[in-house]
Amino acid sequence: MPENPQFPVCSKGPRANTPPSEPRGRGLHQRRGSSWGSPTPLPTAMPQTFEFKPAPFARPVQVEVDAQGAILRSAKGAVKARVEFSAAQRLRFAEMRGRGTATRWFDVEHGAGRFRLGCNSAEADDPTKGHLGQYRAAVRAILLGVEARTPGLEVELDAGKGMRITMFTIGLFTGAFGLLVPLSAIFGGIEKDRVWGAMLPSLVMLGMGLFLTTRYKPWVPGVRAPAAALAEALGSAGEATR
Repeated sequence: MPENPQFPVCSKGPRANTPPSEPRGRGLHQRRGSSWGSPTPLPTAMPQTFEFKPAPFARPVQVEVDAQGAILRSAKGAVKARVEFSAAQRLRFAEMRGRGTATRWFDVEHGAGRFRLGCNSAEADDPTKGHLGQYRAAVRAILLGVEARTPGLEVELDAGKGMRITMFTIGLFTGAFGLLVPLSAIFGGIEKDRVWGAMLPSLVMLGMGLFLTTRYKPWVPGVRAPAAALAEALGSAGEATR
């Protein structure tokens, strides 16, 4: 589920990160609606290439980052997407966790569309090593590039209003169904033994519904952070492959 980030093949390239640190005076878990400080932008070596698998059984992709923008290439070298940092209009970084897996995606919306980097991994994976570390390093390099070319652009740290509406609706229906089952059993004249048998799954559905509706309130503004602040929080991520 959407959370603030916890987050790949190392070789001889320049360092793609610096030791992790928190934005001055505040952690990454910033209160909704509150303002952030202005951390000093971190230096980054350009150009850089990062390689990672978007999913455990997927083929690797490469992300090339220089001072002007980023290019996403397939395992065969074909260009899948590109973005110019000066054209960046909106940034989003989100994460969903559940059942031992974590799904992350980073979007850069620009005039020509959307540049997206995604990565699915096990929750227990070390965020500073392997493919997950390379993914984090690529996101960090892009954030620093955007900050240099489009200063002051903030990152939305959630899955977006559309996703919140979807998850909130699922929570409503799940909770309603969990409440309906025991009520139907009680008022439908069903034997008490069977009513008690239905209570456990009903309580599970009620709990899930309550969790989803309280976590994904569509009317609550999402958390934001400056691009440089998120780049600092993504520190300790691995090296560029070249």
